[in-house]
Amino acid sequence: MKKPGCRFFQGVSYVIFQKSSRNGSEFRKLPDESTWNYRFNGHLSRYFHIPLNNVTALPLLLSQALLRILFGTKQTSAHCRPGQVLGVRMSMHGLNLIGIKDPKGADRKKLIVYVEIDRCATDAIQSVTGCSLGKRSLKFVDLGKMAATYVNLETDKAVRILAIEAARDKAKNYFPEIEDKYKAQLEAYKIMPDDDLFEWKEVKVDIPKQDMPGRPLQRITCEKCGEYVQDMREMNIGGTLVCRSCGEGSYYKAL
Repeated sequence: MKKPGCRFFQGVSYVIFQKSSRNGSEFRKLPDESTWNYRFNGHLSRYFHIPLNNVTALPLLLSQALLRILFGTKQTSAHCRPGQVLGVRMSMHGLNLIGIKDPKGADRKKLIVYVEIDRCATDAIQSVTGCSLGKRSLKFVDLGKMAATYVNLETDKAVRILAIEAARDKAKNYFPEIEDKYKAQLEAYKIMPDDDLFEWKEVKVDIPKQDMPGRPLQRITCEKCGEYVQDMREMNIGGTLVCRSCGEGSYYKAL
């Protein structure tokens, strides 16, 4: 069994750490940098790899839920999907790029994330970043793309990250012994370099004031149905203020 430490694999440096039910998990950085220790109630001692360029984001993983997503036991990994691993990796990379180090603590009011798909990756993004619809820090833009944009409100720096379709095929090269392609993707996405998983670019996001976190800027009554509308979502049709359901049609039909 390999000992914890630095390794070089597929052209990328990796940090290896051990999960032990007796001693917990030891997260190692380079020898001249700090070390994190975290107790995880695992069952067997196992070794895992994390790309070295993601090691600065390891504190983001210090919860049992996220550890299970990436490095679950047989019982938990049965419920884990490749998209969840992509969501974790995407968020770790995105937060690093925009300079967010503590998304659930000191930096929680500096971050907004736009997600472009309503799949399992979005659940993982929410788990890592702490952003949510209820906090108005998670925005859903229904484009059907495995992509997310991370915005640092303090510096105005933003980056959009897109999962590369070719990563699906490359996954097999990392675990050729795994016949099931989804299981191979699940394992490969944990260790593949960011360059093989994602494309990213800096972007500019103009966030309207009514979309920012905080109390509603206004609250009006629809003049047609009488229901209240918050956050400037009303429509002005011929001088009449109505909700979007009355102005454009609703997604539901009354019975």
